[in-house]
Amino acid sequence: MTQGGRLPTQAIAAAMTPAEIDQIIDAMAAEAEKTGDDNQLPGAIFLHPDHWVGSKLATEMTTIGRGIRYRGVRVLVSREWESHVVARADLKRDVGELEPLTV
Repeated sequence: MTQGGRLPTQAIAAAMTPAEIDQIIDAMAAEAEKTGDDNQLPGAIFLHPDHWVGSKLATEMTTIGRGIRYRGVRVLVSREWESHVVARADLKRDVGELEPLTV
């Protein structure tokens, strides 16, 4: 489903599995490709620490400036939010450089 021609930010209050995160990222990527609008690509993955610990999400730690990444998307962990994936257009904070999505 789209709102205003783009996918809404995907939010899941409970812990997200790696498969659920992949589904959200793939849906955002498909919509961005369909419309030609890169702002619909995932901009960040926000995870509550209770969901992050033991999640088995195959992230990579890059440099301090680039932070933790999953499929090229910045992963941020804090007790301040529920776990969710945010489209680039919906980012309300600086998450560093937006990188190409990887498989």
